[in-house]
Amino acid sequence: MRLAGLVAAAALVAGCYQDPDPFPYGITSLAVLPADVQPGSSLAGRLAGDHLTQLLMERTVFRVVGIDSTSRILNAPEGVELYRRFRSMAKTSGVIEGPVARTIGNRLGVQGLLYPRLALALSGPVSGKMSLTLTVYEANQGFRVWQGYSQRGFAGNPGEPAFNKTLGQLVEDVVSHMPRPAGEGQ
Repeated sequence: MRLAGLVAAAALVAGCYQDPDPFPYGITSLAVLPADVQPGSSLAGRLAGDHLTQLLMERTVFRVVGIDSTSRILNAPEGVELYRRFRSMAKTSGVIEGPVARTIGNRLGVQGLLYPRLALALSGPVSGKMSLTLTVYEANQGFRVWQGYSQRGFAGNPGEPAFNKTLGQLVEDVVSHMPRPAGEGQ
């Protein structure tokens, strides 16, 4: 009787740790795109990209193209206008035109484009609310396949320990609910 109870409890606990459903379209590779930060802060955007890259590499089996590589490629002369068009479409329609998504996906060598948006609402000189939205687009046709959101209060400026800790927690909140690559839980 006692053994059966332990087996049942172990099965319940094991069920709690299953990964979320896999991404549609068989996405197994993701590019962490430069963060869109409102109001603008290049340091906050860089930190968001660093946290995302690190968590995806540590906690999933996605083949990750991190923020260093994507920034370098998209900031090259032939990538600036392309990424500007991508951001404009992501903000207005939520669907990326196939040729734009495909070109970015091909340049980065990925199946999915992870687009972070970070909003800072100040309630004091160095405090307020921070919200993070992560959206993943399929890199062939530009369809939005997943979106996650979280928010928290923060203190400190970008780069300071308190700010960095809160941003890291936000990223972890959202990534923990992100679908995984097909086959990761097997």
